[in-house]
Amino acid sequence: MSKTKEKTPENTSKTTESARMAEINSQRALVGVESRKLCEATTMLVEAKANHKAAQAAYDAEVEILLKVIDGTHKTLFDQADSNDWQSEPIEALGLPPNIQQRLTDAHFVTLGDLDRHVATCSKAGFEAPYQQIAGIGPEKAEIIYAAWDRYWAEHAPKSADEAMAQDG
Repeated sequence: MSKTKEKTPENTSKTTESARMAEINSQRALVGVESRKLCEATTMLVEAKANHKAAQAAYDAEVEILLKVIDGTHKTLFDQADSNDWQSEPIEALGLPPNIQQRLTDAHFVTLGDLDRHVATCSKAGFEAPYQQIAGIGPEKAEIIYAAWDRYWAEHAPKSADEAMAQDG
């Protein structure tokens, strides 16, 4: 004869209570695991916010610098010249090929200052290719204009204080 426990209200109650305690313990364990995950996620979020704040500050600083450069409140190569006489020089001073020279003249650019103001205006307006905004000037001709400016400034570089003293000396 096998021994089988008879289902009594007392045994059923103990089984139900054991099952309920096991379920509660299981739920507590799950809450513990999920709480740890929440803490880890919170830590990651706090770190991400700190990184975002630092990145935003760096970005804002760079934007401010760029705006100062565009607005001309920073020293630029042009600001370093002994005077602004270069602005009144005719665009012929750049030594551009005749076809490009003619395009600029047709667009009413007469002086180096006219070209410089055009670049500054386009920069403030957000255009990345200011010379290409001029009729008949594409990327290749724009590169020729940039190269002409480079040659111009190489030949008309501002004098350092030592050079100016030596020349006066």
